[in-house]
Formats: sequence, C-alpha cells, structure tokens
Amino acid sequence: MTSLRSPVFLSLRSLTRTCMSSRAMQFRGVHTKPILTDEESFISKGLSPVFSAKGFDVAWVQYQEYVCKELTKATVGTKYDGLSSFDTLLATARLADEAQLFNWASLAHNNHFFFHALKGSSSQQSNGPLPSLERAINYHFSGLEELKDHMSGIARSMCGNGFVWLIQGPNKQLYVTATYNAGTPYDYARSMSFDLNSPVSGGVAEEVERRESLLQQDQRRPEWPLPLLCVNVFEHAYLTDYGFAGKEEYFEQWWKAVDWFKVEERFDPLGAFQRASEGRATL
Repeated sequence: MTSLRSPVFLSLRSLTRTCMSSRAMQFRGVHTKPILTDEESFISKGLSPVFSAKGFDVAWVQYQEYVCKELTKATVGTKYDGLSSFDTLLATARLADEAQLFNWASLAHNNHFFFHALKGSSSQQSNGPLPSLERAINYHFSGLEELKDHMSGIARSMCGNGFVWLIQGPNKQLYVTATYNAGTPYDYARSMSFDLNSPVSGGVAEEVERRESLLQQDQRRPEWPLPLLCVNVFEHAYLTDYGFAGKEEYFEQWWKAVDWFKVEERFDPLGAFQRASEGRATL
C-alpha cells in the first residue's frame, strides 16, 4: 500500500503545485501560472512541432492565467486558501456544493500536467519510452504504436472538451481513459469518463451502477491511479494552429513533442498504488 507520503506521491505532489509559484506562496490564496522549463523560448518561438508561438500563448499562457485567476477567486478566504490545485481537487472531488471550485482546480492541474510533459530545447532527448516503461507498454498494448493508436483514437472520437490519459493503476497495469471537461483521473466520483451525448450502452450503465455502489459503500477511496501522460483535447488547444478540421494532425505533432524522460519519472515499476486510509487526513 502506497501512502500519500511515499516517494511516488511526493514526486507527483511536487509536480502538481500547479498555480502556486514561489512568489505566490508568500500570499495565501494567490494562484499564479507556473513557469515551464524553456517557457521564454516557447513564448517567442513556439513549442515545436506542436504549437506556434501564438498557439502556445492561447493554450498555455492565456488559459492557465485565466484558470489560476478563477481558482484564486474561488479559494481566497476559504478553508482551501493556501492549498495547491492538486490538493484542492482532491479535497473537493466528492463535495457537490464545491463543484465550481473543483472544476477550476482540476482544469489548472490537468493543463499543467499536459504541458509539463512536452519537451523544449533544454530537455533530454528521447524518441520513445525508456526501457522500463517500454516493457510495460509492450506488455499492456503490444507496443508504442498501438498505444498511440489507442490514445489518439479515443481523443479523435471525443465530441467536446477533455483530456485523454495513460494511467498506471493497481497491480502495475497500464490503461487509457478519457475525462470530459474538468473531470479528474484521481477519483471515480469526478472522473467524467462517459460521453453521455452518445447512446448509453449496457456496459456504461453497469459501470455507472458499480461506481454508485462503491460511493455508497466506501468513502476511503482505496484505489489510487497514477497518471503518466495526457493530451489536451480542448478545442482551444489546437484551433489556433490546426483549425477546426486539424484535430488529428494536432495529435500526430503532440506525440513528437512528448518528453519521455518526464513520463518515466512518473512511472513506478513496482506499481502498487493504493491510498493509505490515514492519508485522507493530509488533504
């Protein structure tokens, strides 16, 4: 069982101090856009090959500043004042009366998670997964190309906004899931992983019933998924550079920009991800 104080979680939490810069930490409740490695270069030249300078400005600078501003407005003076976006989304995921706050926190975290795994000029260079992660991908997806087809296929089929994630779950398994709008992969109560604009199949109905049963039976959330990689499927992420019909090209260019060293840092080859029940008190 992996505690929220384990090296895996401390590493994840270090990444996910989203919108809480060192300067902002001096003022409780103030969330600001974090600075990416090579951000100055991205602002002037773009994040090649996936974003032009203008596309990067819209998808990262303008959007992240906006959600951080809204997150600040929603948290200042509340009991969530001073928490990172990651800790805020965890604390509010199951609170119906905090839905708006959860949405801002989750969006801030998800967008940062996406951009953090894109490589710049100072990044170590790797054209594919490192050996330990590659072995896991080969086992669960029969290779990187199948994983790419699977993630991109789900992303192409999404009618609306969201993110598509590569997840490492309990017992080492890797799987792909989508979260719509501000959904989070960290809690099935707010995963928003179903497209309810489409016909609801028997399998989806059964999954909804299963999750409802879990919520009623156990509030401890024992299973803890560990996201490794995600792609932003919000329309504003690709519209500037690729247009309305350019979604598929956007995904192709995104794969070329993935920093596999950062994905590897998130991967736990031991693969035991279950939240300690006492960890609830640390949120």
